Amino acid sequence: MKKYEFSLSLAVLALAILACANLTVTNKDETETAIVQVILPGGGGGTSLLAPGASLTEFANEGGEYLVKVLPSEAYLKELKDLEQKANDVLKNPAKYDIPDIVSAGEFLFNLPTRLAALEAGTACKGELPDLEEVVSPGFDTGDESDIPHYALTINFDEANRVWACN
Repeated sequence: MKKYEFSLSLAVLALAILACANLTVTNKDETETAIVQVILPGGGGGTSLLAPGASLTEFANEGGEYLVKVLPSEAYLKELKDLEQKANDVLKNPAKYDIPDIVSAGEFLFNLPTRLAALEAGTACKGELPDLEEVVSPGFDTGDESDIPHYALTINFDEANRVWACN
């Protein structure tokens, strides 16, 4: 009876190994470093800095939806907050500035909360990793890494809109 239980445990372990995939995120931007958060099915993943041209590969041990968030850099958030401070100064001391500066500061402050909230939320990219029945095929070898499905996602910084995009 113990031998049967051990064999059954090995069979379950082999099936768990089969339900896996690699997810690679590549920063295609040539100048910007990305803060990337990967959330895999079952709670795996993590947060990493991804230099220009660099890649990050995460192993998912089960199928389901994954989420990759690209967060804005602290430097960019600081830049926006510095601009907010300057706009506040313009409105507090309007005698020091001309009319176009005052109008521009007002528009900037009016749109800032929405813009900061969107930036702090980051860019989110979703996708699906295969379940067990989608991975298993005749001749599938759990010991051969080339048989593990591989999914790729690229990110790039959109300079015009100052946000990250992914595909």
